Amino acid sequence: MAAFTLISSTSAGPGASGGSTSPISTIGATLIVLSVTYNSAVTPTISDSQFNSWIGLTSRVNSGINVAHRFYYSVLPSTASNHTFSVTGGNTRPGIIVYAYYGVDLFNPFDVETGVLSGNSPLGTGSITPTTINSLILTALGSTGAITGVSVSGGFTQTNIAGVVNVTQPNSTGWLELATPVATSATWTWGTGSSGVVAIAAFKPAGSTSPAANTRISQDVIELLSKSPVNARVSQNVIELLSQVPVNMRTSQYVVELLSQNLSVSEISSISIDELGLFSR
Repeated sequence: MAAFTLISSTSAGPGASGGSTSPISTIGATLIVLSVTYNSAVTPTISDSQFNSWIGLTSRVNSGINVAHRFYYSVLPSTASNHTFSVTGGNTRPGIIVYAYYGVDLFNPFDVETGVLSGNSPLGTGSITPTTINSLILTALGSTGAITGVSVSGGFTQTNIAGVVNVTQPNSTGWLELATPVATSATWTWGTGSSGVVAIAAFKPAGSTSPAANTRISQDVIELLSKSPVNARVSQNVIELLSQVPVNMRTSQYVVELLSQNLSVSEISSISIDELGLFSR
């Protein structure tokens, strides 16, 4: 199974009412993860400049200090060379960290998560055990005010957003690739400041899951082709999708012909599952 590759990353503390990150190139990414801290009294709105759909993991709330943390992710996202990400809402005070990766399992990307709602330094996340080799592990610490001296155990590559009282909830997030599916946790340590909330989550690498039936492949391809005008990025994603399962020659030829036509969104959307020829003949 393939390993994960970090395509790009960015972070921002855009202000009390939220806002956007600076642009990054996400071209080639098959998974984008947002790590977001925010005021727990408010429900933030998550969006991006490419109009992707976002799936949220568990929202973990430290009610004692009014801070929450949540991971959001998008699989096979629409990407761009100037991609921005937004977390908005009155008094959200978000800290936003974004990672764009290549190499996620397209059919069943998310694996397992856990976390702890409240505690002082040092604070452990609790343990998760991924179900596959070469898993992507992400962990995060959310707090409030101006915490300092933040570090995490276990060899994670770490990104920090400094907290500003009543403006930005501090966010520290780390990631690594775990070669062997063993019990894994992270312990966060910080020098001064409030208590925190911590989380850890795992994603599966490409090739971990085979689709249950060819109809699933057909639907995934239709949805992918419907996202945007066919271009090199879409073509590459279709190739990646089809490469995970056996396909027949009729399928391969049809996809090549389809991609070469640069069809409109409405034309692509009207293509039926049977026309794609992804059933075994």
